[in-house]
Amino acid sequence: MPSSSRIREPKIATPLPFSGKRDDTESFINGCCLYMNGQKSEFPDEDTKIYWILLYMQTGSAKTWRDYIVALIYKGQQSFSTSDKLLKEINRKFGDTGKRTTQSLKIRTIQQGDRSVDKHVQEFEKAALEAGYEGYPLVVEFKRLLNSGLRRRLTELQPMPVTIQQWYDEAITMDCQWKVARTEESFYGKVNGTVRKPLQHDQGQGQASSSQQGYQQQFFRNQTPPQHGQRQNTGQPQRDPNAMDVDRNQA
Repeated sequence: MPSSSRIREPKIATPLPFSGKRDDTESFINGCCLYMNGQKSEFPDEDTKIYWILLYMQTGSAKTWRDYIVALIYKGQQSFSTSDKLLKEINRKFGDTGKRTTQSLKIRTIQQGDRSVDKHVQEFEKAALEAGYEGYPLVVEFKRLLNSGLRRRLTELQPMPVTIQQWYDEAITMDCQWKVARTEESFYGKVNGTVRKPLQHDQGQGQASSSQQGYQQQFFRNQTPPQHGQRQNTGQPQRDPNAMDVDRNQA
């Protein structure tokens, strides 16, 4: 056996080509850092890291800016001595420098709408983390952005959720129950020979129709069918079968 063996570095995905879009800046920078730290043997010096980062700025405004930087390098006017300084400049040039303010605005405007609660929670959690929201203010914003029917039902729970994680868990659980009830309502309506519109969450926008009462509506309505041999009342007076047909006899 050889006295020493070379440790193989794990394969790490390279970052996606960067076009300069603000929303992609953070992901691009993180992708570069992950790859360079995970594949250190490929980067013997800082110059190699700098050229490698610039190589992935391939389209859009990022490519225009890269060509400008490369032209400076060829002229001997090196703009960045380390890859860290380059990445900081990329963030300053293309990233959202007022990110906390942007995320604070976003967290106040992302309505649940017709999305499932789990997708809504994923987006809300990301925005809350980046905006620095925590504690009771976070709970208040989460409650406010839920569909009104779901929010009313959650506030009726005993005991009511307290922490934000409890609100997440209860909201997801209740949303799953609602989906099951909606599917069963539609299925049982077809089995019974009637067409029923599936129950929907109350969106809290405008006047809700009779099929959009959401959590304030019972899943199923009890209807008593007429007894066997019993005629339903149609609203018209019943004629006596033994009465004389006066109109016919007056002919």
